[in-house]
Amino acid sequence: MPHYLSVGQIPTKRHVQFRSPAGALYHEELMGIHGFAGIQSILYHLRPPTRVKEVE
Repeated sequence: MPHYLSVGQIPTKRHVQFRSPAGALYHEELMGIHGFAGIQSILYHLRPPTRVKEVE
């Protein structure tokens, strides 16, 4: 059975326009250890996520 953890507000559906109470659009990021396959998390940011150059 999957385990879900949510902190703060989340949208009712995935991949929709999700706005803050002030009306600003949250930026969506899909994060997974195997790209688009396997276990993934959808993260919502106040500002666009930065690009990762290297992971050690």
